[in-house]
Amino acid sequence: LSAVAGEQTERRLPWLLVRMPKFGMSKEDRESIVQHFVAVDRIPDAADVARSELFEHLNPHHPTLASPGELLTGNQLTGAAGFNCIACHKAGTFEPRNVAMGTRGSDIMTMGQRIRPRYFMRWMQNPIRVVPGIEMPAIRKPVAGVLEDSLPHQIATMWKALSDPRFSPPTVVSRYEQLVTVAPGQRPRVIRDVFTIGESAERNSVPRALAIGFNNGHNLLIDLDSLQLRQWTIGEFARQRTEGKSWFWDMAGVSISSDARNLFLCRMKSHDQPATLATGPIFDQRRHGELLSYKIDEDSLSLRLRYHFDPAAGSDSASNIAKSSGDATSVEASRHTSKTAWNDLSRVLATAIVNYTLQPAEHDGAATGWTIDAVVDDCSESSELLFDAWQPEKSSNKIPWTLTVDSTDNATESMVSLAKGGKARLSLLANVVPPSIIPVSPAQLKSSPDALSSVPGFTGQRLAFSTNIMPTAMTWLADGRLAFTSLRGQVWLASDTDGDKIPDSMSLFAEGLAAPYGIQSDGDSLLVSHKPEVLRLRDSGGDGMADQFDVVASGWGFSDDYHDWTTGLIRDDSGNLFVGLGSDYSQKNRPADNDRWRGTVLKIDSTGSILPIAYSLRFPMGLAFDREQHLFATDNQGNQNTFNEINHVIVGKHYGVPSRHETAKDYIPESPTLMLPHPWSRSVNSIVFLPDNFAVPELAGHGIGCEYDTRCLIRFTVQNVEGTLQGACYRFSRPDQPGGGANFVGPVAAAIAPNGALYIGSIWDSGWQGGSNTGSIERIAPGESLPNGIREIRATSKGFEVSFFRPVDRIKAENTNHWSIQASTRKWDGGYATADSDRHTLTPTQITLADDHKAVTIQAGPLKAGYIYEISIKQPLDESNEFWPTEGFYTLKSVPE
Repeated sequence: LSAVAGEQTERRLPWLLVRMPKFGMSKEDRESIVQHFVAVDRIPDAADVARSELFEHLNPHHPTLASPGELLTGNQLTGAAGFNCIACHKAGTFEPRNVAMGTRGSDIMTMGQRIRPRYFMRWMQNPIRVVPGIEMPAIRKPVAGVLEDSLPHQIATMWKALSDPRFSPPTVVSRYEQLVTVAPGQRPRVIRDVFTIGESAERNSVPRALAIGFNNGHNLLIDLDSLQLRQWTIGEFARQRTEGKSWFWDMAGVSISSDARNLFLCRMKSHDQPATLATGPIFDQRRHGELLSYKIDEDSLSLRLRYHFDPAAGSDSASNIAKSSGDATSVEASRHTSKTAWNDLSRVLATAIVNYTLQPAEHDGAATGWTIDAVVDDCSESSELLFDAWQPEKSSNKIPWTLTVDSTDNATESMVSLAKGGKARLSLLANVVPPSIIPVSPAQLKSSPDALSSVPGFTGQRLAFSTNIMPTAMTWLADGRLAFTSLRGQVWLASDTDGDKIPDSMSLFAEGLAAPYGIQSDGDSLLVSHKPEVLRLRDSGGDGMADQFDVVASGWGFSDDYHDWTTGLIRDDSGNLFVGLGSDYSQKNRPADNDRWRGTVLKIDSTGSILPIAYSLRFPMGLAFDREQHLFATDNQGNQNTFNEINHVIVGKHYGVPSRHETAKDYIPESPTLMLPHPWSRSVNSIVFLPDNFAVPELAGHGIGCEYDTRCLIRFTVQNVEGTLQGACYRFSRPDQPGGGANFVGPVAAAIAPNGALYIGSIWDSGWQGGSNTGSIERIAPGESLPNGIREIRATSKGFEVSFFRPVDRIKAENTNHWSIQASTRKWDGGYATADSDRHTLTPTQITLADDHKAVTIQAGPLKAGYIYEISIKQPLDESNEFWPTEGFYTLKSVPE
């Protein structure tokens, strides 16, 4: 009653300026309006009370009687240890980070005062049925070990806690996913993911990070954008946590000092110029240098960096950076000294390459630390590099430490000058010997090898791998082993040890990457795309672990936002690589110097040169080539994307979702090749095309897409209409079955094995499904026969041609009452979701069955370009009990002549 009268004291959506006005209504008027909303909800007050004791106690107008245990359980279920509601929802003083406005949820602390229990239960079962277009997913799996694993009981208890005035916000807002330590005798460990520094909500981040853990307990965090040493810690190496949808790492040990953070900075001194050149940002980026490669040896890490020196920056810029505290404000201030020249893309920067070797060190058994050897590998013969920030400043260090310098060239207490080939060694020792830390190996739970029955006509099996894997991309090595990446930053190799042609044993090949979403086998190495770059991984030591990491391509804008994915990683017939970059459209405060190429598809040639070929994509999570070498990219529904999309990537085209600093003007966005109905599909990620020699010839050349939210696979076909690619999509597996068991967990990755089997990588993540950050790999292979159903829909000048897998009955197929055709379109109106418009029914005027009884032509029209056509069969067209699929959705970009 208070809500409809505008008298609530708490803001439901505190980030919006719009407010509900107050009305001078009588009590009777208020009750009448409330009853109207109840009627619209179609959930009467007395609904289901007789069927379930779970709701007898619930009354939205009075305090509930939640027990202390129920309040505690509700606290857990709403937090990161449960359904992780706070990934998108505000909870009291807690504000989720990096949440796009269209997915941001209301304050869960006010829910109990404004909605009814039955509405809450209906909402949690499937929010998009209640509010079409809402981006909140349905919670379909219970939190393990709580309330006997009963999802209805968990949701009811969560409601009981939320509607109790004594409910307190969840205290568990982060989940720790990994704790990494380095044991004595173990080789250095490297992590390349996003790190944060500090504990507050405004803590600093190091997106393009390189963190090193040594076996003597000393650990380093290097910022590869500013070329600074940001942290030196002692103790445990690092811990990974999830906060909302984002994944972060923190240095886990005790900080020794921050005085040496500038160890990797230098200036260039030309023999014929009086002034020195400072490192400067590379063109329109904020990077002062580039990581070229790194190599992990038994007791050391080799690091190869290319420096860029800015003729317009001058020595003052070097001084600013060298003396900065390393936080975002001071680093940003140092960049402004060369802002004008920074935007001059014709400016030529001087460069130099320095090789570093870092390794643990010990002195007299009373001090431990690390050493750094620097060798100038490439520099102008008329220049030298000045390293003048190596001497620590006086400060109140928690742990005293000393620095000594030994050089082959000119050196003083505070500066080293190195020409090409010059060498220097620095030793950094702390007056402490840390205790040995032995890593704890937690027990690994394995997926049960369940048989999957959700793909009609196919047999399926879940591989018995650890549930900790979160597969994001897959490929095969020349020797037949499966290689796959994990959202946790790992690369795994899987082998078949029992000869049944199904992988059953895993070994770790690499770790510490930043959300890798692409992998390709390439001779004796693996190519992997992760957030900051494309890497080549090699096992040069022959021990089964990657030790050589070479940067193939980099240079795109990269921040700590979880949307900054680098996805796809596919290769064309000429050997060129392609990746997709997530957009920054929702990041209103993102600076232009950290925006380069966001929302594009990039082409990378054999020399590492990068060319953006398509623009204004939202999140191109899946890339694939068809048999004609047409490149396709998926994109998901959201702002300006009214449907989920599969796009034909055309060089130079824009696809409708401009990035934050988009400069192109006056272009007409390219419309999708396929508009996938929403919410029929909600998040199609990886796509693959079945090969021409696929075991089911009728499916050869068809595309398969991984639909994450409804945990199913879609199939799609493409038609070339006078040069315009368009087509139709269909169900390939059945959705909406409980995750696990007979269905997929959450498909995001797909690949075709050399033997023709289809492999699906699934995840169940905390940020979007309230999951436990687990995953699995499912293997799908053709069974004895497919059920008869719609094979392909193609447009004609007067309607459609629909083909089937097997012959159908003429009388049934030509009966117009057995068919339904509806058309609609969507026009974006500025919101996150867009409703259908101009939905209308087409009545077939004539249906003709082909002589082979395997296709019909349907005359119906007129057809309209820009519309999606839903064509469905009301009953089987043969004598079988199963007809699958019975519907398809055709996207009409161009009406055939």
